[in-house]
Amino acid sequence: MISFDSSSATVKFLTTEPPLTRSCAILPIYMIDKDNDNPYYDDTIMKYMSRPQLPEIDQLTYPQYYERYSITPSSPDTTPHQIYHDSLNNYVVKRSKEIIIRHRFLRIEDGELFFYQQLLLNVPVRSEADYKITPDETYREKFLSLYPVTLTP
Repeated sequence: MISFDSSSATVKFLTTEPPLTRSCAILPIYMIDKDNDNPYYDDTIMKYMSRPQLPEIDQLTYPQYYERYSITPSSPDTTPHQIYHDSLNNYVVKRSKEIIIRHRFLRIEDGELFFYQQLLLNVPVRSEADYKITPDETYREKFLSLYPVTLTP
């Protein structure tokens, strides 16, 4: 967790919706490549999963990644920091000051949405599939396998 005195005034909202309920924004027609099957903008979760494969970045959680790094589709004008590329060809640059991250507030009563969010906020992965042991498993089961506690609503 970052302290307010060491962070910038910038606040970024991160989506925490599971893949099947996540909203997508459609690219303008001139940006859609005829060879690409994906006509949507990449969201923050997709960009997180595609982050550069470096030891210093690999173990960052979803919020930590956005607190510490700026991700843009175009090259930064000037920066004293090293510029990395993710697997979506975005430019990734370490921030001078960490930013504040916000996300939707969920409670345990929200069920699978809550457990997906907890996995996303606390477990560094590179694929959505890593949030489940098997395709038929629930996010709750995966969460409880990592954090075995007694849950009461």
